[in-house]
Amino acid sequence: MEIRTNVNFTVIDSMNTLTSAEDIKNMVDTEIKVIGILIYDTVDKSTGELKTVGAIKSDDETIYGFTSATMIECAEMMAGAFTDSNAKSITVIPFTKQSNNKRTFYQFKIVDIEK
Repeated sequence: MEIRTNVNFTVIDSMNTLTSAEDIKNMVDTEIKVIGILIYDTVDKSTGELKTVGAIKSDDETIYGFTSATMIECAEMMAGAFTDSNAKSITVIPFTKQSNNKRTFYQFKIVDIEK
């Protein structure tokens, strides 16, 4: 695991991301108050392919994981808000949309940034 972005994730949080993260897909249309972000690269053991994984930590210490490229891109922007704007938390709502090819994809809607 090669960490690319880490905002407010402890070593224990990082390990729990690998072993017990909740699937963000189960939180669609639900507000989450994000206090931490982790983005890392890993190698898929079955295919040998490099894969980017994202995780957010909520204010109740729950860790949610995802591999959606659009969510990872948004999480990277949120990480910038934490570091550049000194945000304390960012409230998001995970949601789904359909591409022109009718493929479902996941994204975050930013609801609030608390400073």
